Amino acid sequence: MNIIIVGGRLACLLTGLALKGIGHNVHILGSNPEPLLEDQDAGIIAGTEIRDYMQIFDKSRCDFVIESVFRHYLDIQGSNFDGVKSEYCKVPDQAGGNTIYDYDANVIDMKVENDEVTLVYEQENKKKVNSG
Repeated sequence: MNIIIVGGRLACLLTGLALKGIGHNVHILGSNPEPLLEDQDAGIIAGTEIRDYMQIFDKSRCDFVIESVFRHYLDIQGSNFDGVKSEYCKVPDQAGGNTIYDYDANVIDMKVENDEVTLVYEQENKKKVNSG
């Protein structure tokens, strides 16, 4: 199945990882103007549930949790959904569906026809269309 996720923050990335892991093709449209979300607090406390989730769906096997006295934070350099290799995290096995992460993508229209959704979005001042 081809799936489009509008939003590129933590919940969307975790959802994308799970869907990719069970074989779906996932295209994430994030509005952030930069490709990497460095130094941005995810706004959650990443407890044991997040660590368990990542152990199941994250094939890179990197440890994304930084333990602190009061909270747990995901490491800002961790990456695996978009296939970006970094010093911290090598590109994992690409098993599962295909993935695309488009940043600076702003949805401007949506059409639903039969069982398919078509999104029109702008990226770099160009209109693009994607169906899923």
